[in-house]
Amino acid sequence: MLGDARPVGKGRPRAGEMHGVDAAPGRPQPAGGADDAALAGHPASARAAGGRPLPPELRPFVGHLTRHALDAAATRARRIGVGADEVLVAQGAIEGEAATRRLAAHLGLPVAVLGPQDAPADAAMAAAVIRTGVLLESAGGGGRPAFTMAARGREVRRLFRALRADAGLARRARLVAPAALRRHVLATTGKALAERAVAALAAADPLKSAATLRPARTLAAIGLCAGLPLAGLLALAPDAGVLAVQALLSLLFLSWIALRIAGSLFLPPDDERPSLRERDLPVYSILVPLYREAASVPGLVASLSGLDYPALGSKRTTNDGVCIGWDALGFVVPCNRVHHMAADPQVLTTLRRKRDTIEAYIGTMERQIADARRDLSAINATIRLYEIDPTTPGVVAPYAEIHRLFRRGEMTETCRQALRQRGPLDTRELALEVIRTKGMDESDRILRKTIALRIVQALRLQERRGGGISGDGRRCGVRLWTVPQPLGA
Repeated sequence: MLGDARPVGKGRPRAGEMHGVDAAPGRPQPAGGADDAALAGHPASARAAGGRPLPPELRPFVGHLTRHALDAAATRARRIGVGADEVLVAQGAIEGEAATRRLAAHLGLPVAVLGPQDAPADAAMAAAVIRTGVLLESAGGGGRPAFTMAARGREVRRLFRALRADAGLARRARLVAPAALRRHVLATTGKALAERAVAALAAADPLKSAATLRPARTLAAIGLCAGLPLAGLLALAPDAGVLAVQALLSLLFLSWIALRIAGSLFLPPDDERPSLRERDLPVYSILVPLYREAASVPGLVASLSGLDYPALGSKRTTNDGVCIGWDALGFVVPCNRVHHMAADPQVLTTLRRKRDTIEAYIGTMERQIADARRDLSAINATIRLYEIDPTTPGVVAPYAEIHRLFRRGEMTETCRQALRQRGPLDTRELALEVIRTKGMDESDRILRKTIALRIVQALRLQERRGGGISGDGRRCGVRLWTVPQPLGA
């Protein structure tokens, strides 16, 4: 693109090309050379992990993205054969529009705002713009043309070299985001592109296009060729015509059976396997989720170790165990040491989002389970109320409601008088005194328990308030209550 005739990937670029600095003295440098020179003066900033220099398309993002993100993007770009800035955009580390603005600022080029005047001339030009990402603007008066480019990936490297080779190209070039250029072309020439996609093959080679077929005409020709002789035969000799039709159908049926038998006996030759270099093979990520399956790990790792596939990722064997990795993901057998491997940021981001979603779902389910348990407890208690049989001992509720049977302070005063008359009494004895005073049934065990509980609550409140009642002692495991005698009594 733009005057670069050397194929990508053949030969190693010079150091000056990788850092954006012209190696030969006296040659002009495009805008952004100062940044390139700064990078060249700081090798640590211009080199990725392992001592490799950062690709040219990542230089605009130095200082704006983390070193780890840039190194991971460069590593993944080398593995899958795309530009490192394309990896950043695909991972969501930076938006496509923002990446274009960073590149334009680094190169000193303007960012194009496309309008109706930038529409391609025809559908063929629109298809070429979408395919190449370059919108050619012809200059009147024999001047040199201008370009609006959606440079991304390896096209950025070609743009770097083209700017070094042509000092005036910076005044005739604009940058635009690939998505924005595609939207503009489809909005201005989308109808023409659709018509070209439909009618281009029929116009270029009608014999290869289904649009030239006329089913009605073909069926009419077949009907005339076969129907007229058959109709004449049936009209002149009906019996012979019927026999002829049966013989023709039988022949077609037998021919079809013979074709199927021959096809079942025919063994097609083996297709020749395509020869591909290891670097051209696709990269696969193998994820093996395990949960409480430690017994199956040794066999699983042995099977993974036996995969006959080029080790494009990390594959190594240690003294403590076998660590196998494809595309920066590892599989480890139980050993004394865990091997940490550089993970792909996109994979980690996806896994973390899935983890957060599952944790939120678990929290929601736990809250719903807690609500359901409370509802179940309330329903069970209500059912027991309806199933109570007063005649069955031990089935009724352990306490009865006696709130409205006593006036305010009546129970406390009754207990105080009993203590003054009879001396120290425990809670059970006080409960019987209260029941006798109110004329209630002394044999009602539930009533005795309920009144005893209310006595404990009332007398402990009086004790804390200094009401002249003490419950410090115990008798047979039951609290013993007393009324202290006044001094001099």
